[in-house]
Amino acid sequence: MTHPFRRIAYTGALLVLGACTSVVPSTAAKLGMVHPMTADPANFAVRLELPPRAGVMPNSAVLALTSARSDTGQSIERAYTLHESPTLDGARIYKISRSDIEDMRKTQATVQQWEAENPSANKGSLSVALQGCIIGEGPQADDTVDVSLQIEPDGRFLPLIRNAKWRTVVAQTKLGTPEQCPAPAQVDR
Repeated sequence: MTHPFRRIAYTGALLVLGACTSVVPSTAAKLGMVHPMTADPANFAVRLELPPRAGVMPNSAVLALTSARSDTGQSIERAYTLHESPTLDGARIYKISRSDIEDMRKTQATVQQWEAENPSANKGSLSVALQGCIIGEGPQADDTVDVSLQIEPDGRFLPLIRNAKWRTVVAQTKLGTPEQCPAPAQVDR
């Protein structure tokens, strides 16, 4: 049986990423097999490789989990700020904070119970959002962005988006002209 939660989360990913010609189909397919309510949040990480003069606003990376039951009117909305760790090669890795893992597991258990009680009445989503920023004039239009995901404990990062042109990312995310990043020491570019 396809869980409503998986269907919505995967459909959302296809809508957002489907327009991007740099999506790696094998990774997208693996994501479609992962149910967001049974996967351990401690295993997930996002690796973001940005071009020079591009950054992410501090504390703007958020994992949002929402679910609502149409039969009882119950709903859950949780937002978890993702912890950023720069790497030696200049990439950034985002993970849920250890202090939020237990709360997310409890939320997942509640949603699993709702799905067991009435699968067709439960609808939800799991998403990651962040706010990009630029340094000076920002990246060149042909500079590239790469995104990889880790979905298993200590697993390797699977490429999700490869060599997406900066101009395409800005256009598809309706980013417009990004704000200037805070002090350069915070973005280490």
